[in-house]
Amino acid sequence: MIKINLIPQEILDRELQRRRTIQFGVAGAAFMVVLALVSLVHYTQAVAREHQLAKEKKDLESLRTIVAQVEQLDQAASAVRSRLGVIQDLLVGRPLYPYFMEDMVATFPPGVWISSLNTSPDGSGLKVSMAAKAMTQDDVSAWLRTLDSSTKFKEAVMGAISVDATGVASFSMTMKYTPELKAPA
Repeated sequence: MIKINLIPQEILDRELQRRRTIQFGVAGAAFMVVLALVSLVHYTQAVAREHQLAKEKKDLESLRTIVAQVEQLDQAASAVRSRLGVIQDLLVGRPLYPYFMEDMVATFPPGVWISSLNTSPDGSGLKVSMAAKAMTQDDVSAWLRTLDSSTKFKEAVMGAISVDATGVASFSMTMKYTPELKAPA
């Protein structure tokens, strides 16, 4: 059987072109819908991130306020600790001179006395300079041995000894005194 097409080719070409136009239109519309959906997803994600960023900025500001308050409280606490340290040092150092005098008097042998005494702070103790007199030179050596064996008096250095016509020995001495102080309860 032989088929003969009586429709002119122009009409067939236009029909084919119309179908292709419809197909391309449908494909273009589908592409535009997909593009619109992808854009919508990106837009909603961007809006959500902006809201999250705004919330985190707000949280950051509140945390900065809290950090500033903590730093202020730390400064106040360090000032209080500093004052407490000064008070503690005063409480520990207040009995220094009475302890020094008690310990110094306990080292004297019977024939020694002080004619002048100077002290200056030296760390937690005192640096002591004195002029002293003794009835005999043996009293001077006994006192020096007592100071050498003491745990509170260190670095005792004696100057020249001079003996007057009556036999009284005069000398100068420097030493360091370190007490064993305890803070009062």
